[in-house]
Amino acid sequence: MSVTATTIANCFRHASFAAAPDASEEPLLDEPAVPDGFATSDEVAASWTALRDAGVVPDSESFCDYVSADSEVVATEQLPDDDIVRAVNDLDETSNDDSADERKTNVPTASEALDVVDVLRRYYGTHEGNEDGMNIAAAAERAIVRIRKMQQRPITDFFAATAV
Repeated sequence: MSVTATTIANCFRHASFAAAPDASEEPLLDEPAVPDGFATSDEVAASWTALRDAGVVPDSESFCDYVSADSEVVATEQLPDDDIVRAVNDLDETSNDDSADERKTNVPTASEALDVVDVLRRYYGTHEGNEDGMNIAAAAERAIVRIRKMQQRPITDFFAATAV
């Protein structure tokens, strides 16, 4: 099996690596004009021609104009270096503030919560007729002990086979 130079040239042309046509070659009238940096193929040219023939694209509209219609649109803001540095420093300051808030709102341990229940029990015990307060303190103590005894289930419990 032999591969000719024409076959290789056609492969490159199909992959949009074709060299610019020589002046001696006939210009393709139906092929759309392509802006710099864009590759085109026979399928693109055929599709553009089909759209033009179907009346979807006006004859005055070129493929190059269509593809690069929004090339001049500013999609992002160009920031000077000073603004970028300021934005990064602001992020660092806010992250430090967040960590300070986290330190202020520490979750109390079960022992600390039971100490608070003991303080409530002593408070209600020193005043007569506060059975409701003692009941609330007892209910809080039971809830704290129940939470303390809870254990996280292992992940394998969630994947155990169940009988259907």
